[in-house]
This record gives sequence, C-alpha cells and structure tokens, in this order.
Amino acid sequence: MKRKNIIIICALMAVGAPLSSYAQLDSSALNYMLQRPQVAKSYKNKKFMDHMFMEFGFGGNLMGRHDVALGPTAELGIGDWISPEHGLRLNFNGGAYRIADKKVKFATAALDYMLNITAIAQPGSTYRQKPFELYGIAGIDATYSRAYNNNDHGFGAHLGMRGQFAFSDITYFYLEPRVGVAQDNVAQTATWRNLHPMASVTMGFGVRMPDERRSNTRGNYVSPHSFADGLFASVMAGPMYMGSAAIDEWKENMGMTVGVSLGKWMDNCNALQINLNTTTFDQHNGTRVRAIGARLDYLLNLHNAFGGLNPDRRFWMNTIAGVGYNYSRDARSSNRYTWNAGAGLQANFRLSRDINFVLEPRVDAYNHRWAPKAYTFGNIDATASLLAGFVYTYHEGLSRKIHDNEGAAAMRRSSFALTGGAAVRLFQYNEWKRYMPVVRMSYTHWTAPMTGWRYSLQGMFGRPINKNYYGVATAGFDWMTDLTALTYGCDNTRTLSVRSLLGVNLGADHSDYTRLNTDVHGGGQLAFRVSPNVNILAETQLGYELTSRYKGARSHRLQPQVQVGVEYFLQRSNRNKDLDEAPTKKNFVFLGAGTGIYSGNLALGGSLGRNLTILTDVGYGRWFNQVSGIQASVGNTVVPSHRLGSKTVTALRADYMMNLKSAITGESTEDQSIQLTGLIGAQVAASTKKHRSTNFAPGIHAAIQTGVMVTPHTELYFEPSATMYTKNLETSVCCSPIKVELRFSIGTKYHF
Repeated sequence: MKRKNIIIICALMAVGAPLSSYAQLDSSALNYMLQRPQVAKSYKNKKFMDHMFMEFGFGGNLMGRHDVALGPTAELGIGDWISPEHGLRLNFNGGAYRIADKKVKFATAALDYMLNITAIAQPGSTYRQKPFELYGIAGIDATYSRAYNNNDHGFGAHLGMRGQFAFSDITYFYLEPRVGVAQDNVAQTATWRNLHPMASVTMGFGVRMPDERRSNTRGNYVSPHSFADGLFASVMAGPMYMGSAAIDEWKENMGMTVGVSLGKWMDNCNALQINLNTTTFDQHNGTRVRAIGARLDYLLNLHNAFGGLNPDRRFWMNTIAGVGYNYSRDARSSNRYTWNAGAGLQANFRLSRDINFVLEPRVDAYNHRWAPKAYTFGNIDATASLLAGFVYTYHEGLSRKIHDNEGAAAMRRSSFALTGGAAVRLFQYNEWKRYMPVVRMSYTHWTAPMTGWRYSLQGMFGRPINKNYYGVATAGFDWMTDLTALTYGCDNTRTLSVRSLLGVNLGADHSDYTRLNTDVHGGGQLAFRVSPNVNILAETQLGYELTSRYKGARSHRLQPQVQVGVEYFLQRSNRNKDLDEAPTKKNFVFLGAGTGIYSGNLALGGSLGRNLTILTDVGYGRWFNQVSGIQASVGNTVVPSHRLGSKTVTALRADYMMNLKSAITGESTEDQSIQLTGLIGAQVAASTKKHRSTNFAPGIHAAIQTGVMVTPHTELYFEPSATMYTKNLETSVCCSPIKVELRFSIGTKYHF
C-alpha cells in the first residue's frame, strides 16, 4: 500500500473515533476531558460605591539600586469592589526616598486594580468573605517630589501582593509588599534608563462595606430626643512628627500635642466636634514652636455606616476630617496666625457604655507661616501625630433610667484619696526636667449620688527656669459630678465611673521668694472599683495660675497634670451609740521612720536625692472613745546640706486624733484590719547645728495615717504629713515667712 493511502486512512480513523463515541454517550467526551470554567461571581443590584472600603497604612520603601536606604511611607486608600473578584482603589501615599545621601520627599496618587485571588479560588458563583484573603494588585501612579527646595513630578507603575486578615465582617488588617518603576523625575536622580526601580512594604487597618448591609435606623433609641442626646467630650494627647527636609534628624523633629474636644452625634453615623489643642516641637534651625489651635471636625462612624447600627459593638472606627485656625510663635519670629486642614482615623475601644478608649492617627497640613523653618513641602507644613485618650458620650435613652435607689441615695457617701503624679507647664512636654512631682490628699463628700464637694491639700516641687528649686503648697476646693451616675443612676457596685471636676486652689509658691498662688482648674477622673471600699483613680487636670510670678508669660500659667492613686470609699449609716465607749485596747505606743523634704534646704540647690531628710518618731497615744483621742510624740529630723553641713530639728508634738472611718460610717472599726486616722496638732521645735546657736520655733502639724492590723495588738502604718514652722527656725531670717516640711514615714504601733 502506498504511503499516501496509509496517511489518509489514519486521518479518517482519528476523525471517526470521537464520532463513534458520541453515538454511545449522551454528551460530548470533551466534558470528561476538560475542566468546566468557573462561573464569575457578582453582587446583586450592585450600585456605585456600594461595596466601598477605606484604609490607612504605613511602612517603608526603597528607591534605586545603589546607595539606597529605607525611607518612611504612609498611605490612605479609598476604593470599591465592583464584584467579589475585581476592585478599584484610589491610593494616596507620601513619605521620603533616600538615594545616595539625597533625601527626597514625595506625595503620590495611584489608581490600582485589585484581584481577589481567594474569591476566584472559591467554587461556584457564591462568594463568602474569609478571615484571611490574598489579593493581587497592579496600578499606575503620579508622584510629586521635593528635594532641597527643588520640585518635580513623574509617573510610574507597580505590582503587588496583599495578605488581608479580617477581625470582623467590616474591619481588617493588611500587609502589602509592592515593586515597580518610576521616572527619574520622581527620584530627582538621572540614570541612562530614565527609570528607577522601587519597592515598598506597608501595613495598616481598613474598613469595608459588608456583603450584607444592615439598616442604620435608630430603632434602638428612645424618641423623642433632646439636644443633649449624643453629646460627647474627649481628652487626648500624643507624639507628633514635623515633616522636615532633614529626614535623618527625625528625632529632633518630634513634638507633643494635647487636645480637648466637645461634640455631638447628629445620628448614628455623623458627628461634629470642636477641638482645642496645643502643640510644641523643634524646627530645623533648633528653635521651638509653641502653637494653640481651634478646629472644627466632621466624624463618620464607619462601622455604623457600613455595617449597620449595633449599640453593643465593642470596637469601631471613625474617620475624621476638619479645618482649623492656629496661633504659633517661636523665639526668632513674631506671632503668626494660619489655617490648616487635617484627616485621620479614630479607633474606639469601649470600656463601658459611655466611656471609650481612643487611638487617633492623623495627618495635618498648615500654611508655611505656622513653622517657617520646617521646610516641609514648599508653602505647606505637614505633621503626623498619634493621639490617645478617652471619650465620654451621653446617651439619653439610657439616662432615662430612674434614679429610684432611695437607700443608696439617702446614704451619706464619702471618700478619702491619696494620689500622686506629674505636672508640667504648657509647651514644655518634651523637656523632662520641667516635669514636677505632685502629691494630693483629699476628702470628698457626696451630697447626692451624682454630685459632691472635694477638699484637698496639694504640694508640688520642681526646678524652674532660674535653676532654683520651686515648690507650691495649696488647699483646694472642687465641685465633683459623677457623670456615670448622672447617666445610668446610682450603683455603688459599678466597676468603672467617670467624674468631672471644677474648682480652685489657694496657697503659696516659693523659689527665690514666696508669692501668693491661686489657680482655677477643671478636669476628669476615672474610678476603677477593685473592692467594695477601694477605688483606683486616674485624674487629668488643666489649671490656669493666677500669680505675679509669670507676668507677661501667659503660656506658663497653663499647667496640665496627671495623677493616679487610691481612694477609700465609705458609706455612712446612722450613728452607733457604741462609738461613745472607749475601745478594748485604748492605749498604744509607736515607733516610726522615714524621709521627707525641708523647704529651707531646697533654696541651697543640689540634687533632690542629696536634700532628702531622715526622720524618726516615737510616742504614746490614747483613745477616749471610738472616734477621738490624743497623741504625744517626739520627732527628730536630720536635714542634710552639702555646702553648710547638716542640722537637726527636734520637735515635741501634741496631736488630736480622729478615727476617720468611725466618724464617717458611724460604726466601730475595732475589729477591722484597715484603720484610717487623721491627726492635727501643735508643736515646738528646736534646730541645732554644730558651731551654731539653737533656734526655737512653734509650728502646726497635720497627717493622714493608714494602718493595717497584722496581729490583734500590732499595727503597721503609713503616714504622709505636712509641718509648718515659723521663720525663727532658721538662724538667717530670709524672705520666706514660714518653713515647710513634707514627710512620709512607715512605722508600727503596739495596742494595749
């Protein structure tokens, strides 16, 4: 057979084989040989931006091939998923490239195509969001750059891969590496290819519209509503970074921002707030900028807008944007007034129904007059900040809870507190030597479940500008409001309460001489209940000092402070007649020792540690009844001096004692382990020093003593106290009319 015929026969057999198979099967064999194509997934009734997402991230970048270093990057993106598999994103990012010792700042706008690889891999035509998803990214970008006062722009393209983890149906965390190329104009460095390779890695958080959008109605709220419904107040503080041409000197560009806000939620999604803030930071030339600003912000609750109303949500995010007006100055420039605009994200963590902990990263842009030596982007000064703080929100529906707990409301409630912390002058936040330790002893009497009065003694000390020790002693009077009780009713077992305070302090300050010191202040206080009678306190306060010491320096008069401490809370019932009887063990002897500060020694200079006094006390006391008693003691204080030699102050004291727990609760504390005693009395002191004559001076003494009964007869006590002497205690009479000694001692009592 010829070769040609053999080839024809083989070809006919090859064609006839599938035809014969088709005659035996109901469908084509191709169905069994090839995989069916996946059916494309889609959203039903999809509208523009119906599956919108927003995200904010930060990271690092590399530009070029040689002599490159890691530079910072921050980005803000907004986009829409056209289908479960395909999306578009408009991404704005900025930062700095570092190429061969050249620092190039940049701002980029990019249009990205996003491919949901996880959605494509899911079988069928239905898409379900997974906790972890993988995306492919491709895009083009336009970049504006600035280096050493030279501006330029260029274009580029990039590819990327993203891993995204969703910790709720609308919030997620992402990690996104990208590679690409950009024109030389972007790097402002020439190459023969006219292209620079680039790479970046960013991470951040985002919010997306869920696949099943829920209603945003206010069905969970009581109607009608008053204007007070949805009012909120916040206090936040945190570090800020001032963009500068000298990127490698970023540590010198750090600053601090503190702000307070008052706003109102118009509905579940939209709010307006007024923010007052103060900022301080260093410019490129080393001068310090001090600024005060007022800002109007718009807030959008992304979780409610995207995911529907859920009053029990523990975490949610707001986007925030606003405009402000600012005053700023530095040592080399006159006063300046500028406008600014800013935006950011606000993460809210609910601590209770009305209190949130907030983290707010944001970016702000100012006119170049705000910081003329910052050299950020031509006529624009840019800052990045991370604020943290607390927000209190008033919910009218919950506040309608009737305050009908008559037993608790009628009960007289009082508390004693001991707190300590730090205070600093305005605009001196990053100068650690300026921070002043603060100690406060206070008594609060709650006249009603929501309101009360606080009486306090407060002292602080520090080193002022003239390098002399600076001390302040004041007595305070505050109006307290329990905002949580006001909102939800009286509940003495509540774990967390937020309180507001407004008051005045009156006293004196001393440095090179003594002056009258008065302030008006306001603030907030958090109380965490750790036992039926003990609260942990955290308090922030802003005061304005009325003293001639800071004449012409208004910024020094504003003084923020933060204190933490312990509050012992008491509830008084009717007085017990057994209080008139003396306790079983009415006598005691005691011995104590400790350390302190003597005002007559601070003016001599030297470190605080070298000026601490050494003190001892020994004495006898007797209780007349369960409330009152007397105490006599001898105290000895060694006052060191690195220049003039040490001296000894020996005092003979007579004090009146009051069992504060019994006086307030109306019940005996003889069988209780925790004792609380107040002391006030008079004394005569003798000051002795080698080669000097002895000086005598009268004085007054006050203390609060907390004791723990370790055995039926033995008590361990802690005693902060304050003593004031007349100026006769010193050999040389100076301008100070009194001498003050602050003491803290630990001791033991034996009761018999």
